[in-house]
Amino acid sequence: MTFYITYNPTLNNFLLGLSEDEPLNLPEGAAVKARAGDIPDISKMAYNPATLSFYERHNTRTLSKLAYLRRFTGEERVTIRTVAKTNPVLEDYMALLELSEEISLDDPDTIAAVKMLEGAGLIAAGRAAEILA
Repeated sequence: MTFYITYNPTLNNFLLGLSEDEPLNLPEGAAVKARAGDIPDISKMAYNPATLSFYERHNTRTLSKLAYLRRFTGEERVTIRTVAKTNPVLEDYMALLELSEEISLDDPDTIAAVKMLEGAGLIAAGRAAEILA
């Protein structure tokens, strides 16, 4: 069986989705990579954006969603939510965050997302390291 990884190469290979069928009508800037095998169970597997692959999660540092969001300043949270209204990639990240019960600081998706926020200027330089510490 084959599955497809949809990602954004300009945003550190940020994971946009997984599917059994090759995606059509991709968002701007998105790319697709076919992989052999079954779609990974992302509740048990973590995504490595450097290799576009998945690996089993081990002993991660997890926070409640509230504790994770409190690592951002109020100004940063408001800026992120405001920009997400007009940025589909950020809007998707916020939707995934909303569905999460807890956030792993070691998850490659979390790391890529926080670095993406810093790279986009939504949080100050150096803040990604502080938030992920």
